[in-house]
Amino acid sequence: MYAYLLSTLPSPVLGDPPPMTLSALVAQCRPFLDDEALHALQEPEAAATAPGEVGSVARQWLDGERQLRNAVARKRATGWGVSVEPYLRDHTGFRVDIEDGVIRAFDAPNPLERERALDELRWRLLDDLAGVVPWGFAALFAYARRLHLVDDRARRDAEEGRRNLRAMLEELERRHDAGIAPEVHDA
Repeated sequence: MYAYLLSTLPSPVLGDPPPMTLSALVAQCRPFLDDEALHALQEPEAAATAPGEVGSVARQWLDGERQLRNAVARKRATGWGVSVEPYLRDHTGFRVDIEDGVIRAFDAPNPLERERALDELRWRLLDDLAGVVPWGFAALFAYARRLHLVDDRARRDAEEGRRNLRAMLEELERRHDAGIAPEVHDA
């Protein structure tokens, strides 16, 4: 069944517009998957507590994503001179390639290139997840997460970035004027 579904789906490409929406994927999968699997495609964090393959796949993804976010938080905290402890999230396992990938991403010449490198790292994590059983649920789950990455990247827009930067600078100025220390956010 997964092989059939996967063979009918258009391939997402990082940097291109998404070939379909996540809701369209879920609708296409609805006749073939149970509610638990459909939910995992949409909300991996909620699905991570599910027993069996669905929960296992969601947990594997979340562990990698949390390690990546923790590595980003450590890198940012070091640069900002703040304690990283409040921003770290528990995860199982450890992947050296994630730590190395984050270090390389932070060597990028600008924030856009850094985000691109982090997205490419996430894509490779999904390749690894899907590669365990290339025609199983993990591959379908990885496809859904790739759609999410492609959609998120397509939403990045220069003008929106400028608006976000202005808003952040205004907030920093407001906090500075009020004598409030800047907040540090998780990746």
